[in-house]
Amino acid sequence: LHGSQRVDSSSELTELPRLLADEVVAFLARAASSVAQMESAHPSSCTMLLQPLRCAGASMMQINFDSRSSLSKGSRLALYLDEACTQQLLCCEADDLATCETLWVPTDCVWLHYQCEQNREHAWGYKARASTVRWKSVHERRVLQMPQGCGWELLHLLTEEAPHELCTPQVLGNLLRYLQHGRAPYKERVCQVLLRMLPSLDLQRIDFEWRAFGTLERQIAWHEVLCGQVAASTLLPIGSQSMLDLLIELRERMHVCGLPSWESSLASFAEA
Repeated sequence: LHGSQRVDSSSELTELPRLLADEVVAFLARAASSVAQMESAHPSSCTMLLQPLRCAGASMMQINFDSRSSLSKGSRLALYLDEACTQQLLCCEADDLATCETLWVPTDCVWLHYQCEQNREHAWGYKARASTVRWKSVHERRVLQMPQGCGWELLHLLTEEAPHELCTPQVLGNLLRYLQHGRAPYKERVCQVLLRMLPSLDLQRIDFEWRAFGTLERQIAWHEVLCGQVAASTLLPIGSQSMLDLLIELRERMHVCGLPSWESSLASFAEA
């Protein structure tokens, strides 16, 4: 807990769930913004570049490539730990781009080197995304002021032991803002928590505008269009699929609780 939030007596233990909920909010706020992204033109242009992919304050990063990534013949994409490109992490040429590979790197910055001399095949290019797995602190006194690395475990603990602390307008608003953030990682984890709580909630008793969750439809619709461009049977990314599952269940729960839902533009609801 933060230094100002120490529990000094047994009488204050009743405040612990609320303090833990505050920790979750702080963790989500930083997790949503601690994401970096780099991509080529689509289709890729002929170019040569060396750029840093950095998550400031991270001690460990997770790097993923977009599933649409593809390189033209003769093109090369590599990741290095140093700007001089002497410590190589990954090197891909044309067809061997590891689009589904996930890299965990114990640093806050890697260098991406990309060479494309021709693109007669109209290859899509690449998109790389780095998200923070763990944070570092430059001073010991700042450790207690940082969101805890076990934020996801803390979120699930509160779901099991003190779900009422997650059902306040403040926490619900922060969970929604996290899902609305375009680059926030692990959205499926937030959706799983909300789906776990929904069946037992009386939505009318909670002072929250539940229809605001309808704003998530834009992200789902965008991914539906992208998946349709690849193949009709292509599945939605796990984050978007989880948000779709959440919206379906939320609309049903709103109906049960006598609340009006938002007007949806998603074809998925016609199928649900």
